[in-house]
Amino acid sequence: MSDLLHSINKFIKERFNLSKDKDNEKTIIDSIRKGIIFSGVNIWILIFAIFLASIGLNVNSTAVIIGAMLISPLMGPIMGIGLGLGIFDFDLVKAAAKNLLIMVVISISASTIYFLLSPLSEARSEILSRTTPTIWDVLIALFGGLAGIIAGTSKEKGNVIPGVAIATALMPPLCTAGFGLARGDFYFFGGAFYLFCINTVFISVSTFFVVRVLKFSPASFIDKIKENKIKRIISIIIFVTIIPSIFIAYMTVQKIVFEQKAKTFVRDEINFPNAQLIKQDINYEKNKITLLLFGEKISDEKIKSIRNKATDYKLYNVQLIIHQGQYGVDKTQTGTLKTNILEKIYTENDSIIKEKDKMIQSLQSEINQYQSEKLPIEPISKELNAINENVLEFSVQNSVYYNSKNNNFDTVTTAYTKFKKRPRKEETKQIKKWLKARTKSDTLKLIIE
Repeated sequence: MSDLLHSINKFIKERFNLSKDKDNEKTIIDSIRKGIIFSGVNIWILIFAIFLASIGLNVNSTAVIIGAMLISPLMGPIMGIGLGLGIFDFDLVKAAAKNLLIMVVISISASTIYFLLSPLSEARSEILSRTTPTIWDVLIALFGGLAGIIAGTSKEKGNVIPGVAIATALMPPLCTAGFGLARGDFYFFGGAFYLFCINTVFISVSTFFVVRVLKFSPASFIDKIKENKIKRIISIIIFVTIIPSIFIAYMTVQKIVFEQKAKTFVRDEINFPNAQLIKQDINYEKNKITLLLFGEKISDEKIKSIRNKATDYKLYNVQLIIHQGQYGVDKTQTGTLKTNILEKIYTENDSIIKEKDKMIQSLQSEINQYQSEKLPIEPISKELNAINENVLEFSVQNSVYYNSKNNNFDTVTTAYTKFKKRPRKEETKQIKKWLKARTKSDTLKLIIE
């Protein structure tokens, strides 16, 4: 048993050993140091990336936003802070923090200027998605940062860093913060800047953690008391950063669950043969469900019964407000009611009209096909009469025949003729041959009376 445990332990160490592919320690530190430098080219790259990301957010283009994230140099100072803390190089921490602060100020300023000048002032989905960070954003930043620093310490760098830049999304939150400032909306600014802080803190923490695990040599001697103090400060920063995200995540989940329960409740319980649900409004913040019905009035007893069933769907203390036609609706709501009813009627009628249009098109297609297959009897009759003057009656059409022997159907051109005097055998063959050529039919059945 001990041999098996030893083998498993050895296998795990070999497979998950970070030191195995570790690059030269000095090379790693120098590479991260270079990334924190922020002057000249890097400043202009950052400004252009900010404008690019701002445009992407403004026009709701994911591709443009991803492009901006790939060229952004924001990752360098953040990893520099984590490295500096990990090797107790406080000069590096100060330099990285200073450059990060300059980057943030420039980024927010540039994005604010763009959104002040932009004629598009609507907050699109790409902007809205960056105003309510949750615990999942913390996890993204943590795991993204771990992947980034592990890749940075290995000999084979690969393409992990661009992926981390996209996943952790440092640039878009700063641009969204600029959007909030331009609009004077501090809810947008606060939410977006908090998301940036989450990414910054947890990418730095990831870097610190990996540097300590890989046992990088400290830049200066530090006693155990000071080391523990640094760890406590980091723990406090993590705690302060993570708590709001947990609360937001909890509220988000509660809202989604409430809305799902409310929709199920409305779907199952609001079913009346002579009254139709026109509109529903589910408000989690007020714990309220507002319904708009049109048609026969529902009795108060029935409404009370429905309200009592809300607890069956775990909707406790929920306010169920039911407006019926114009009953209980004030004048300001009457216009909305009429609009909703008209929209409902228009939507349903539009659906019926579309179905009828499809049916008409199908019938028209069948008619066109029938007409194309219909044979020109009048000219054929005249031509046949010119060939044989004894013809009294004539008709020709494409017919479907069932063959009971082969158990299948087949299409045959059937011609019926009535003569004054029955034609001879040779005349019959000649007429049949001519009719096949005239009707362009491979099979022709000639009936003579």
